[in-house]
Amino acid sequence: MNKKGIGILLAMVLLVIAGVVFGYVQHKDKEIQFSSTEYAYNPESNFYLAKDGLYYVQDEIAQYYDMESKRKIKLGSNDGDAYYKQPVGILFYNNTFYCISADFDAAKNGIPKNTLYQCDCDGNNRKKLYEFPTGGVESMYVYNGKLYYTFFNDILKNEDHEEEWNGSLKSINSLRVFDLKTKKEKILYEYRQTGEQRNGSLQICPSDNRDKIYCLYRYYDGDQEDRDAEDYLPKFFRSEFLCYDLKSKKMEKCFTQLDKSSFVAKGCIYHDYLYCTRIDYTTKEDDMILERYPADGGKKEELIKYGEHGYAALFENIFFIYNDTSNVLYDVKQDMCYRKTSKDMLRVSAFSSDGKMVALDDGDYSDLKKGDTYTKSRFVPKVITMDEFLTAFEPFEGGNFQGVQYTPVKN
Repeated sequence: MNKKGIGILLAMVLLVIAGVVFGYVQHKDKEIQFSSTEYAYNPESNFYLAKDGLYYVQDEIAQYYDMESKRKIKLGSNDGDAYYKQPVGILFYNNTFYCISADFDAAKNGIPKNTLYQCDCDGNNRKKLYEFPTGGVESMYVYNGKLYYTFFNDILKNEDHEEEWNGSLKSINSLRVFDLKTKKEKILYEYRQTGEQRNGSLQICPSDNRDKIYCLYRYYDGDQEDRDAEDYLPKFFRSEFLCYDLKSKKMEKCFTQLDKSSFVAKGCIYHDYLYCTRIDYTTKEDDMILERYPADGGKKEELIKYGEHGYAALFENIFFIYNDTSNVLYDVKQDMCYRKTSKDMLRVSAFSSDGKMVALDDGDYSDLKKGDTYTKSRFVPKVITMDEFLTAFEPFEGGNFQGVQYTPVKN
């Protein structure tokens, strides 16, 4: 699937995830306490869990669910203030709600216009903060009053780039910064694909290092004829990690011991280690593997091997690895692994950045059958403490559990 198709599909998926309509409670009193944070990550989600509750966009309406009062609040005094067309990501920072809206209906050459909006934590004082160049915002990170984001633009003839499109999908991938105070944007790093490289994607990775921004760069390396082959993905997919130093203002490759031919799904950097999940296409079941790489170039450690088509979600420092039969949780800050013992279905929407709370989808899906398709989500927010969440789990000390092989780290 080409870059523009992926972007449109992502927007459709996000809209399906956010889909139920309910009665709103207006924010007219002081009962709801909103929180701020020093920094915020959001790779590509319409859910953000702050200290006391969940921000989310559903049916293109921005909302807040308060953990203590269990109230759902529309962000804004009317539907117009709370409406965000085709949202592709939200953040909450310094008592301010931010949302990027992508207008696919007004797309040019299949590439949408993205707009950054901000409003107060209760939805008031909404403003259009910035209209991005033609292209797509892929991930966001806000820190110290600056919004860092990754951006792609396919190299074809449009208003920003005059290169002629020759049937390929080469892309321009960049790391940019937007100053929330001065409203000025700057390109920190830009890479234009060359040779047989195609469909580049640059994602900001969560990290505990505030002096550096780590990015996962993924792309295909093969011509059109190669891409038609059945084994194209394992043969021509490439992954590598980059690090932008905010002090030296340089972007360099890092964790180069990682095999570039790996199909990396998610990655984060903590304690000078890269933790990443990748899909092993050399196995019959396309195993999902969680690995750890030291920054000094040392050997990798295989932590978790998850057979039978496992999936991985990354919530800042927590990997949630799952399939139809088992769930495993790995906290990289603590290097702790947990396995789910409860039979209850856990639909995780977000973890708070301090690791103390979890947002779940508490909707009723009991009548769902495998293969059923619904145009509307039944999402119902529920926020619980991490301690409550972990009652469904037990510490996993190592070994094999329901097809999951876990090897603890060697400290």
